[in-house]
Amino acid sequence: MHGKPQICSYSDDKSIKVWDIPTEKNIVSFTGHIDYIRAGAVCPAVPDMILSGGYDNIVKMYDTRTEKEVLSVDHGSPVESLLFMPSGGLFFSAGGTEIKIWDAIAGGKLLGSISQHHKTITCLRLASDNKRLLSGSLDRHVKVYDISTFKPVHTFDFPNAVLSLGVSKNDDTLVAGLVDGLVSISRREKPVEKAPQKKVKSFRHTFVTQPLNVDTIVPELTQEKETKHDHHLRKFEYAKALDSVLLPYVANKNPQVTVSVMQELIRRRALHKAFKGREKKSLMQILRFFIRNISDYRFTRVLVDAANIFIDTYEDDILTLPHEVGKLFIDLGQVLKQECELIDELAALQGMMEMLLSSQVAAEEHNREHKKHNLIPSEDARKNFVLTV
Repeated sequence: MHGKPQICSYSDDKSIKVWDIPTEKNIVSFTGHIDYIRAGAVCPAVPDMILSGGYDNIVKMYDTRTEKEVLSVDHGSPVESLLFMPSGGLFFSAGGTEIKIWDAIAGGKLLGSISQHHKTITCLRLASDNKRLLSGSLDRHVKVYDISTFKPVHTFDFPNAVLSLGVSKNDDTLVAGLVDGLVSISRREKPVEKAPQKKVKSFRHTFVTQPLNVDTIVPELTQEKETKHDHHLRKFEYAKALDSVLLPYVANKNPQVTVSVMQELIRRRALHKAFKGREKKSLMQILRFFIRNISDYRFTRVLVDAANIFIDTYEDDILTLPHEVGKLFIDLGQVLKQECELIDELAALQGMMEMLLSSQVAAEEHNREHKKHNLIPSEDARKNFVLTV
């Protein structure tokens, strides 16, 4: 908490607690929510005012001095993130696909809402000296809004769902935590200024040199034939590039070529464009390729990302797709379920093996420590043996 050696914790037990760090004791507790509390914020201007948001759709403000609730507002969806403006007069709540702006001074008056995402918003951050608001979402986008108008001014795309955000003070670095455990770090490129070249003032002091009398070997130029998918990628024809590697003689015999093209399209952030507008036959080809190869450890990581993008592309049309395509979606889900069960079994097996190995090592160390040395006396010791009683 700003300016105080205190920390505030929000818990799934539906309680908020304020702790004193030096004494490690609980100062005050609040229990106003009826569901999990997943968001909180402390007022920068008045650190005694704290916000909490839960899965009961409610945002509450408490005063730690009086130990009472100050206000309560209904966001309308499970609250995932809360954020105060530096003045403390306004605060934002994020939940579902909406960000709502509230006036704390006016008793929790709703000033407006922003809805630019099509999946759950997970995090909020301020940037550009508090002139920009950033929101991250499960739709793999980070939206940037102008605080004065609350209109979007820019969008960042990421390869997977965004769970958390961080922005440096000078706005040159954006850090995003993704759902697959990766951390994406984006830095603003600085323009490189080229040093001006010095002009030669005079050519009077030049040297005349003669070439050495040596043979010149000219290498033979061999032009390699360009593949179809490379040709289409060079011309930015992404759908045709994907079609060329989904043909049976490529997808069945050389699936690594198809996966590498999908990986390149993901890197170019163009795979969703290549998936759009496809007919029944093409959709079935893509789904069969996923079902056949997604369990191959060489391709799993890329194909899971590609399958997520494919599902995101057709999630709004899933009910209107042909019956055969819907059946393949179900088959893909069963394959993924089997893979998850196999991973769980392997994890359990790994734990058992580690336990057996650790017990074996412990037994060997115990035997080594308590091993009795069988000392055999030499011939001289036997001859000169003296017994003293």
